[in-house]
Amino acid sequence: TLKILNLNNLNELEDKDIKKLFIFNFLYKKGIKENLKEKDKVRIGFQYILKYKEFEFVKKIIRNSTAINKNSNNSNNNNNNNDFLYKYGIRLACENFELFKYLYYNFKENFLWNDKLVGEFIANRGDLEFMKFIHQNGVDGGLNKLIDNNFIMENAVTSDSLALVQYLTELNIYPISSLVPIQALRHKRDEIFLYLLDNRNDPIDINLNAIHHNLEIVKRIKSRLQSNQDKLIRYNFKGIPPKNLNNLISQLDLILLKPYL
Repeated sequence: TLKILNLNNLNELEDKDIKKLFIFNFLYKKGIKENLKEKDKVRIGFQYILKYKEFEFVKKIIRNSTAINKNSNNSNNNNNNNDFLYKYGIRLACENFELFKYLYYNFKENFLWNDKLVGEFIANRGDLEFMKFIHQNGVDGGLNKLIDNNFIMENAVTSDSLALVQYLTELNIYPISSLVPIQALRHKRDEIFLYLLDNRNDPIDINLNAIHHNLEIVKRIKSRLQSNQDKLIRYNFKGIPPKNLNNLISQLDLILLKPYL
């Protein structure tokens, strides 16, 4: 069935109405409907919506889906197209901020707004405006359920978006665990690591072997040590804590000298 999908032919169609008709016929004509799983049909529908920005086509997917009673338990109905659409449609739509807003403003009751993977995807992309929208429509708007409070900062630091990390930090509602700066170092998000170094109140663990690639980080840490601002930092080198402060500074000096040796 999927072999009849030909994106090259579709690209040749300039008229938007023709594209809409092509998509609708593919998804809902009788022969296709019998052979294509309902959840795959929804996925393909969103694939085309995202590719061609035809957001109004969401109406066709909803109208041609089996009706669902949201007050009943549909967890055992795996073949219900609308059940799949209701539970996972937002996850499919979050690839595009404009589509997400379109669904939120026009079809809010047709989707379940508690999929925490959505917040993870947005944070991993570093999409600041998208994240702001979620928080601006939080508790009363229901979008706060898309955020996993315990892991949102870890997701954000992998994105290399310092602006997003700053925004989430300044909200002062999410814990910044010791894993967050470790994640920043692991993914070479050096600016984010330096920001966290200066904006945390909880102890963090720093493996000196993980910072030798960036001398600015080494210099900043050395400066903190020499000015007695290191009380919130636990250091180790390849898993072994330095014996004393002088030993630690000596190890930092060796890292700084290494490019010249």
